[in-house]
Amino acid sequence: MVKLVDFTLAQREKALENWLLECKTAFNRKFPKIDFDSEHWPIRTLYQTEQLDWHFTESTSAFKDEGKVFKRVLRCLVAERMLAGQPKSLSLHFNGYRLLDRVSAGSLYELTVAHCRVLEDHCLSEAQKIQSKANHHRGRLIGLQSTIEHMASKGVIARLGYVVSGDTLKKLSVIAKRQARETKALKAETIDRKIEALNDAVAALLDNDPRLDALDRIAICTLIILMCAPSRINEVLCMAVDDHVTVEGYAHKEVGRSSEVHSAHQMLLITMKGSKGASWSAKPALLFMIDLFHFAIRTIKRQGERSRLLVEWYSKNPRTLYLPPHLEHLRGRNLTRHDLDSIVGLRDTARAGTFNATTERIFHKLKSSVFKAENPKQKTAIGGM
Repeated sequence: MVKLVDFTLAQREKALENWLLECKTAFNRKFPKIDFDSEHWPIRTLYQTEQLDWHFTESTSAFKDEGKVFKRVLRCLVAERMLAGQPKSLSLHFNGYRLLDRVSAGSLYELTVAHCRVLEDHCLSEAQKIQSKANHHRGRLIGLQSTIEHMASKGVIARLGYVVSGDTLKKLSVIAKRQARETKALKAETIDRKIEALNDAVAALLDNDPRLDALDRIAICTLIILMCAPSRINEVLCMAVDDHVTVEGYAHKEVGRSSEVHSAHQMLLITMKGSKGASWSAKPALLFMIDLFHFAIRTIKRQGERSRLLVEWYSKNPRTLYLPPHLEHLRGRNLTRHDLDSIVGLRDTARAGTFNATTERIFHKLKSSVFKAENPKQKTAIGGM
């Protein structure tokens, strides 16, 4: 019997071997510390690149072919991207190639246009189930088309001339646009409710509403600062208590401009430090924003007066307990639990009901100094402080 040899298959196998050797040679030259045949390429760990370390075990787990052709091709594709240094996110770049794990071909060498059409139907079906993924599947198909062209240029597969069906792309675009409109409408309604809630919160702050506690006031003031600042401020918590904005005029008034126009322009400029290292510059703003900004800063400063006072005191008197004037009479005396709670809260009298958690912790730590007083009203007491 005469055994026939599939020369086309042999040529494609040889082409893949040559591609692997080409990639391995270039890869070992540029990244000698990494084993090309390993399942883990720690490229960022060893070479501080923008691209992340790559794990083949996870990325190839879906491919089940016995000849490992799909996995070997992926190794070449990843190597080429790493040698090029782009894109930054390799995982997303190969989403299109990963679609091939769904084809019925026994080997990548047997890939046909019919297989690719099946993948298009799969992506369209998935997009109809989860409409928010329509653009994702559209990108996968376009990426698959590009990858197939590249593999064909290397001789690993036949030149299929595959192009994603225009009808498929159109249907995916229709789904994506419909989903975008629905999402936009939903967000608009949500934003309207949030704006109403924020307006109510700011109004309550301005009216000194007793329902707002200190944390509520600080949170609302932080939002005011974020809205009024004309630049992106990502470091609100790093602002100093003396930060402020000022109206700045032009260095030189342009000839022919009226004073009214000049004054109007002045009211629309404030000087502020931009985020991410940007220099000081004039930024557009409305005049009321300056007043609201300063109001928020003053409110935050008022909420932090006690903390700043204590920091200043203990920086100068690290071993002396701070007592406000109305509690100074307690210094050197035996303290009841109510006295201790007044000191912790800096209040004239202890709160009714349960004690402050800090009071309880301090009382527990000093339990060796606790004794019962003769006065029946003093149930427990601590030694003089």
